Amino acid sequence: NIGSSTAYDIRTSGGGRIRLTVVGDMVHNGLITANGTAPNQTAGSGGSVYITAGTLTGSGIVRANGANNWRSGGGGGRVALVLTSPGATFDGFTGLVTAYGGDCSGPLCDGAAGTVYWSAPGMKPKLVVANFPGASCASGVFTEIKNERELQDTMVIVTNDTRLVLRTNAYFGDLYLRTTNSVMDLGGVYRLKIRTVRHSLGVGYATNSAANISWEDGTVIFLR
Repeated sequence: NIGSSTAYDIRTSGGGRIRLTVVGDMVHNGLITANGTAPNQTAGSGGSVYITAGTLTGSGIVRANGANNWRSGGGGGRVALVLTSPGATFDGFTGLVTAYGGDCSGPLCDGAAGTVYWSAPGMKPKLVVANFPGASCASGVFTEIKNERELQDTMVIVTNDTRLVLRTNAYFGDLYLRTTNSVMDLGGVYRLKIRTVRHSLGVGYATNSAANISWEDGTVIFLR
């Protein structure tokens, strides 16, 4: 994913792509960025940052945010952090990692959230879907899931009042809706299987399904 520009203004660009492979230990106290640009009236989407390292420590910033713009915000990009050393975790890394949608100056015109993926031998993989705090998106602006099995072993966390929408039947390793208006939207016709024992999803809510959410222990939740 290199992000996207717009047909309206050719000076706008997506954030591009960064691929960084570190065989041993990585210490990051700086800035790694693949943000979109917005030189005039339109905003580019965030690009992608894919980092593989044995271990990761430090307090640096990694971002693939959509561009801010007075007219509309660009969509968030993709970030993946993958550790490979046996037993490695992210405990030693305290930096900020974001794939926010871009901020617009008016209401209901911010960009959709991107995703941040975390994977290490010492933890269950997780995908965080989070816009910037206070984002205001129109009803048709959301983050989509289009692959049925890609997240079957991954914990999905939706936060900062972000909307995640299924475009296929899907399997998640787990699911949490961390804030009040964080939404898991089943797209009206799709089924979601969560591959763990049933628990509270959090303070957010699931909606828009003629089907259901089911759990590994056989529990089924029917939605209106």
